[in-house]
Formats: sequence, structure tokens, C-alpha cells
Amino acid sequence: MSMKIQNELVEIISNKVSKECQIQKVSIKELIKLMFSQKKHFKNFEYLSSGAYALVLKAQNSQQNRQVALKFLGSSNKEDKDGIESMKKEYEMLQKFSNSECLVNVYDCFYLMEEYDDEDDDGNKIIVQTENKSFFVMEMELCENNLKQLFDSLRKQQVPPPKEMKEIIAIQMIEGLNNLHVKNIMHRDIKPQNFLVCASKEYGFSIKLCDLGFASAVSKSKSFMSKKGTDAYFAPEVEAGQSRIQVFNNSVILFFKVYLHQIVRSLFTRTHFIRA
Repeated sequence: MSMKIQNELVEIISNKVSKECQIQKVSIKELIKLMFSQKKHFKNFEYLSSGAYALVLKAQNSQQNRQVALKFLGSSNKEDKDGIESMKKEYEMLQKFSNSECLVNVYDCFYLMEEYDDEDDDGNKIIVQTENKSFFVMEMELCENNLKQLFDSLRKQQVPPPKEMKEIIAIQMIEGLNNLHVKNIMHRDIKPQNFLVCASKEYGFSIKLCDLGFASAVSKSKSFMSKKGTDAYFAPEVEAGQSRIQVFNNSVILFFKVYLHQIVRSLFTRTHFIRA
């Protein structure tokens, strides 16, 4: 691909990425360059979303003939490296649920390596790939929206979601969490942004749980004293530093009494989310 097209793509993505994201224009230019150099089978990049650390792009995997979401995380500092370990953990956990209809599918993960321009013995320009890691990338199932985006859109259009739609969403949210709970795994970051909206033949859409970076196995002897997740959705016990609710059965109660009630109630009305 020509440098002009690459630069145009960088401009488009840079203008859409959130200001809070650590991956900004210089890094975006580098990752696009590395993708075209090292992973040529990915094409047709489009911006999907961004968080504090990660950037997510839509792409076409021409080898597998499928549209995918690519989640990028830099690897230049300690925070990035901690984030990569979390994303690797997410990838490994999601692979265990590859047959689940309630959790997002992951296909692959890989590093993009740093490169530099050089010349061979005949003076021809060559690209040299180093052993230094530049970005960690996770390839996963394409879901173009999350629950927050869906209901923000409905709220903006002043279109209340139909009762059947609300029921399907609530049931599928519960099923996603139950898939984890029956294997004694606690998600630890339940929020609307972590439920993705995917295309489905049965209902036209399906709700899939994602972002298992903070997920942990639960046992009677294990207590979680560190706060993980998103502040606005912490349980009162966690806020108070009394993390004694992490036994498996109580984690189910926590979901029903604290998270599901407040998420569902707030999503299906015009009020703001209530702090858990």
C-alpha cells in the first residue's frame, strides 16, 4: 500500500481515537506501518473504539476470509507490559470458552516487532525487523457496538427498547456471567461497555461478554483484597476495602443484587447509571 494511503488512514483513525488513549497519532502511524509490513493479510482497517490503553480496529483477514476486531496495546513501558499480561490472560481465558455463544470469540494473538530501514551490500533499501516488541495484538470476533453504545443511541433517538429486546438482553447477560461462574471464575469488571452487541440470525443480535483481563478463579480459601475493575461499578464492600464477598456463591449474589439490577434498570430508563 502506498505511503499516501497509509497516511490518510492514520489521519482518519487519529481524529477518532479518544484523547485519553495512550495510543495517539505517532503510535498509530507506527502500528499501521508495522501491520502493512508484517501482517499483510489484514486489510480495510477502520476505527472501532479506544480506551485508556488499547485501540480497537476493524479489519478484513484475507487469509481466513472474515471480518475481525484487532485490539492493540503498546509495549514501551511498565504499564504497557502489565496491560499486555492482562490481555494475554484475557486471550487464554476466552480460548477456554471458544464454544460458548455468550462470550466473544478470540482467534489469535501476536506481537508487532520494531523495524528500521537499512541497505544491503548492493545499496538496495531493506527493512530490518528487530527482536524488540512494539505492539501486542489480539484478533477477535467482530462486534461493532457494546451495550452502552446501543442504549446511548436509542436514548438519543428517543426510541425506547421493546420489552422483548430488554428480556433477551437481560437473559443473555445472565448466561454470559453464568458461563464463567459454573467454572468458578469471577469477571471483576462488569459494566455495559463489556457486553458486546453482535449480529445473530436468531434474534438479529446477541450479547457477548468480553474483557476478561481482571477475571480470577474463585475458591473458598481465596480472598481478593485489591480493587479491580471500574470505579463506578464497584460493590459497596469493595469500596469499603472489605473484599470478603469473593466466595463463588456470593459472587453470583453480587451480580444479581448489585450489578444486574442496576445495569438493567438504568439501561432501560432515561436515567444515568447509579453508582453501585
